[in-house]
Amino acid sequence: MDAERWQKIERVFHAALQAEPSLRATILEDSCAGDELLRRQVEALLAHREKAGTFLETPAFATAKQISGSEKPPSTSGGAARFGVGAAVAQYRVLAEIGAGGMGIVYKAEDTKLGRLVALKFLPETLATDAAALERFQREARAASALNHPNICTIYDIAEYQGHPFIAMEYLDGRTLGEHILGRTLDGDEISKLGIQIAEALSAAHSKGVVHRDVKPGNIVATVTGPVKVLDFGLAKLIGSQGGNALTKSLTETHAVAGTLPYMSPEQLRGRDVDARTDIYALGVVLYEMSTGRRPFTAEISPQLIDDILNSPPPLPHELNSKIPLKLEEIILKCLEKDPEDRYQTAKEIAVDLRRMTTPSTVSQRLVASRPKRFGKVARFLWAATPILALAILVLGWVLVRTAYFNPSRSIAVLPFEDDSKDASIQYISDGITEGVINKLSEIPGLRVISRNSVFKFKGREADAQVVGRDLKVQAVLSGRISHPADGVMISAELVNVSDGSQIWGRQFRYPISDLPRAQDELASAILDKLKLRLNSADETRIARSATVNSEAYQLYLQGRYHWNQRTGAGIKKSIEFFQQAMEKDPNFALAYVGLADAYNMGNNLGVFTPRESAPEAKAASHQSFGAGSSAR
Repeated sequence: MDAERWQKIERVFHAALQAEPSLRATILEDSCAGDELLRRQVEALLAHREKAGTFLETPAFATAKQISGSEKPPSTSGGAARFGVGAAVAQYRVLAEIGAGGMGIVYKAEDTKLGRLVALKFLPETLATDAAALERFQREARAASALNHPNICTIYDIAEYQGHPFIAMEYLDGRTLGEHILGRTLDGDEISKLGIQIAEALSAAHSKGVVHRDVKPGNIVATVTGPVKVLDFGLAKLIGSQGGNALTKSLTETHAVAGTLPYMSPEQLRGRDVDARTDIYALGVVLYEMSTGRRPFTAEISPQLIDDILNSPPPLPHELNSKIPLKLEEIILKCLEKDPEDRYQTAKEIAVDLRRMTTPSTVSQRLVASRPKRFGKVARFLWAATPILALAILVLGWVLVRTAYFNPSRSIAVLPFEDDSKDASIQYISDGITEGVINKLSEIPGLRVISRNSVFKFKGREADAQVVGRDLKVQAVLSGRISHPADGVMISAELVNVSDGSQIWGRQFRYPISDLPRAQDELASAILDKLKLRLNSADETRIARSATVNSEAYQLYLQGRYHWNQRTGAGIKKSIEFFQQAMEKDPNFALAYVGLADAYNMGNNLGVFTPRESAPEAKAASHQSFGAGSSAR
């Protein structure tokens, strides 16, 4: 066995070993997908470890023989009933074996009584005596047999043959969605067509109180005749009683975590009670995979994958496939929200939105068709203007979508950054960076940013982000600290979700003092990325553009703003000195001219200058700011 193979075995083994015992089967299924030998090798190592305690206590020769395949590997079907072609199983005649896995063997067969093709799914003998496994098998049959929908695989019977329990179900001629995708991207119309059928199937199941809990491409079949079929409700959980036929306790109640790791929702991974919104999350992963050719989270090591699902935002689909329709991206991201409350609440809503991508509303079509007849001359006039009105509405809708692009945090408060040095002489740096970030974020359409005056009342106070956020009625709060190592400035920032107090993002930035102008720009860009706000090219250019590349000019400007914010006569005069010095350092520094104009206007309000003294200076500085801004661009 080559070194690369050993490294892969070791990586998967340690990932399974570090995980909670209830997650190991899921991790192995995910990490070893398509490589059954790898799974057996890792399972052998885990079995030896359980048996002997540690590798040091396990005979090395025996272990090497087992995992290298020298010894006969255990049957992947766990000893499930084996039947040859032509074998009679109750009223069924076996035609072929079509699959084997951890939950047993599946045969293609003919129902000799009814003359139709069926699939027979047998439970492995090693699990047939396991009460929990048998319960899961029966749960699959009961849950799925209660569902009658064209996009759900039909269950015909649950029976037992020579002590072997099995399910007889609809035989599907086609291939799984996973085989259909094979790492490629599908076009928007096909994604909509497939997604609608999957969503309709889930909606039908949810209406009966059944949650699938293992929605993935491998459990969805695209048949050759056209319809998509969702199958394998083996992990389903019946919510409440349905006419006295409620299922027995769920896997959650038995402290087991079930599902396929890359498609599991955050609440599912945490072992919490799940509902229909868990299936909605998994459908979002499937839609993402159809749109981009990959899953939203692709870490090979399971602990890292789990952490990403729980804490990281997915890459925006359009970054992986620029042709993806904007509406489809919105649908996907809404499905993938970490908090179930922020997702679609029903699968039916997803089907409706997917259908609207390609089909105009029937109601709107009827309304448009009937208006000229119903309202006479006025209607005909309006009818003639309809194309213009429709275009205006479309443009307005596009602007609204672009500016209020779906995200969980469209409002933010930036609290004053705390300076750890407590040195009043450099306080201008922390205040200036705070104000700079506020100004940068305020330039973004669709993002509501709390003003400087409102947030600076919290300066110097121990303020809880959630309390502040609720007080200011925002969805996210940014706070930070600034320290001054010998070689520059270090900024530690944290973005908090006000609804639950969780950290959306946190990071440290370190800059030499000469790079200080970049600090607020990069910080603002990082925040926008974490808030999942899509920017157009003009917005991106504006955010990326630094006010000045001259560090001395920038520091002089920050000092000017610091003194201007004192709102005193002495402070205003001091600010004018600093703004003028900043302009001398960089004549194209537009913000310095703006600061100077603000200083003269404030001086007039405070009585420091007469209107005759301040008005010409403020006007001149304002004009110069426009000229400087144009030169800088």
